[in-house]
Amino acid sequence: MSVTTPDTGSRYRLQPELDGDFTTAQLRTSAAARRVSPITAPDAARQLAPLGVREADTGAALLAALETHPLARPPVYEHIGPVGAAQAEALACLAARWMSYRPGQHADLRAVNTACKILGALALCQRQRPDPLIGGYIATVAAQLEETISALAAQFRNRLPLPAPASLPPPNIEPLHARARARVAVLAPPNSRVAAELLAGLVARGLDAVLIAWQPPRPKTAIPPESHYASAWYPEPVPDIHRPPAPVPVERVHSWDQAAAVLARSADLTVLAGMPIVPGRVLAATRLGAVNAHNGALPAVRGMDAPGWAVLTGQPITCTVHTARSGVDTGEILATEPVPLSPTSTLKARTRTAQVRLLIAVAVHVAHSGQLPTLHPQQGVPVQYYRLHPHLKRHLDATMPLLRTRYRP
Repeated sequence: MSVTTPDTGSRYRLQPELDGDFTTAQLRTSAAARRVSPITAPDAARQLAPLGVREADTGAALLAALETHPLARPPVYEHIGPVGAAQAEALACLAARWMSYRPGQHADLRAVNTACKILGALALCQRQRPDPLIGGYIATVAAQLEETISALAAQFRNRLPLPAPASLPPPNIEPLHARARARVAVLAPPNSRVAAELLAGLVARGLDAVLIAWQPPRPKTAIPPESHYASAWYPEPVPDIHRPPAPVPVERVHSWDQAAAVLARSADLTVLAGMPIVPGRVLAATRLGAVNAHNGALPAVRGMDAPGWAVLTGQPITCTVHTARSGVDTGEILATEPVPLSPTSTLKARTRTAQVRLLIAVAVHVAHSGQLPTLHPQQGVPVQYYRLHPHLKRHLDATMPLLRTRYRP
């Protein structure tokens, strides 16, 4: 499939076939707007059953089912084949329902994000199988999205900068003066920037560590590296090409079973850095389990694109080190550190530095004591977030000039 792609003037250039991306101007002018029929979540789930959605999926479960569906995964154009007329209509009605964003009225921006992904997939369906009804629905939802973006912009202009939350102090990170009581292994992709800085910091403090380099065959479901979903949103950073080498022994693994076996014989604690979801048997391979650094507050900002979601929803950006469990970002908290939004050009680097600092503190504590620091159960209502659609990433970029003046260091 090949279409003419307009230049948005953004670093997130349009990639319709790959990312299900669009401009609202394109969608609004492609057909005459039509009033969208209301639909309930149970009715939508029933009509979407041919796509693998369960009838029991309603509310947050329905949103999660669509966020994890192939229609939301690049390359989107490869996954639109099973969408028939009935499913397209149900998706359009659901997108219209979720796009009705009204700030302050129990509004959920996660639903807007999912509606954007539905909208992009439907636009691709329209190019293959034009349908005047669906085209009209798409134009209507695109107009709703423009209203939502305007409402979000007004919120940003009226937002009161919040003070950073108190941090949960990490353990002491004095250099080792005695024989370590526990061994530490870092499980990470071979090109992980966090892993390289973490290992350099551990060696500088006299701690022996090993890098378990995760190099599996590329899965068919992997997000293409050129997709705008492939990396988290941060304000456009200052270029930083320095990458310290990992000054430790490296053992390469190519499967989860191999990773579990190597960890079991190499370490007492596994530190994860830049890893995908890790199976429970790998997390449990070492005596003390595994820890991970998340770039969001827990449990308030679980999942993907945590800094972007924190900015969108008016929450402070907080790095959290937690035990790694089978559920995404569900483990007990060991330490936290708030990261100021400004200066925005260094937010990505400062977030990485905070993650590394906390992980070093935990690893050195474990080496000193042979046990994990005190564990703190997550408190509050858990909220699961998913990858931001490129349209919302462009909106975040557009707000940066305002936020730079509102959130001065």
